[in-house]
Amino acid sequence: NVRGSAVSAISVMTLDENTDNTTVVGTATATDANLPGDTLTWSITSGNTGGAFAINSANGQITVANKTALDFETTPTFNLGVHVQDADGAADDAVIEINLNDLQATVSIDDATVTEGDTGTATLGHTITVNGDAVNTAFSVNYATADGTATAGSDYVAASTAANFAGTASETQAANITINGDTTVELDESLTVTLSSITGTNDVTILDGTGVGEITNDDSATLTIGDATVTEGNSGTTVLSFAVTLNNPVDANVSIDYVTQDGTATTADSDYVGVVIPETFTMNAGDTSGTIEITINGDLTVELDETLQLLLSNLQTGGRDINLVGTGTTGGGGSPGTFAIINAFGFYSGGT
Repeated sequence: NVRGSAVSAISVMTLDENTDNTTVVGTATATDANLPGDTLTWSITSGNTGGAFAINSANGQITVANKTALDFETTPTFNLGVHVQDADGAADDAVIEINLNDLQATVSIDDATVTEGDTGTATLGHTITVNGDAVNTAFSVNYATADGTATAGSDYVAASTAANFAGTASETQAANITINGDTTVELDESLTVTLSSITGTNDVTILDGTGVGEITNDDSATLTIGDATVTEGNSGTTVLSFAVTLNNPVDANVSIDYVTQDGTATTADSDYVGVVIPETFTMNAGDTSGTIEITINGDLTVELDETLQLLLSNLQTGGRDINLVGTGTTGGGGSPGTFAIINAFGFYSGGT
């Protein structure tokens, strides 16, 4: 009779789940006490769930035949019934136990930062990384963007797609988000990229599923207050208009306080209507020009051209990068003001 169809050396074997097809698991051996050296024929008779394994009928070598059946979560142990028979029909049977190793991996997405740029597009480059075991099977991870302070369509191009992995250890895939450049002065903005469902394997889970994308604003603006000139008139009032301009749009309101100060024109002589308690000029979001208006009183007095000063303070930008510049000069041409207080001078001609 054929005896010892499976030797103890391979009666219990261990194998990683998802092991590739054709991988050799081991070789079953047997001895024929009656006819040593007789031809033996091997087969698997039971326990081969999903056709996971094949056996070489001539030499008893066991190989992986269907890697998708090697799923620890479904079948952690295979008890293969192995049958061996000699040329005379004598046969024996044995059970080979094959235990699967449970492979586990996680995926994570990192945070990323990019400078916005003034034109065209930039790439916000997130990386999705596999940590842990090589799971030996291809899988996909879905990801999608969501607004934070950045808005899809204007600040960036929304994305909802999948990253595909081969299942090797420490594998990475890019999750690139397109950022739209502009010259609008704004705060740094953010969005999120979130991982969701995994398809193709149950051996991978999401560890860190949210990546924060920071868009660094690289734009600034200059708020300029210009000189102004007006003819006084003989009666009634006229308006002395100081032009206020921004060289780039801003995504929020910008305001500045102002008062008037006598030069050679004085409120005591009723040359103009003074602003003693600070008033506020506001440039609305998106606007780039406006005016600050001072009322001038007309008269018939013969006099020289006169001047007054506009004093500015308390620039409010909401944290945006905005500088304040005054183009005003003293009567003979002095230096522009700096910092929070800038002297911008208005000139108006006396009547005749």
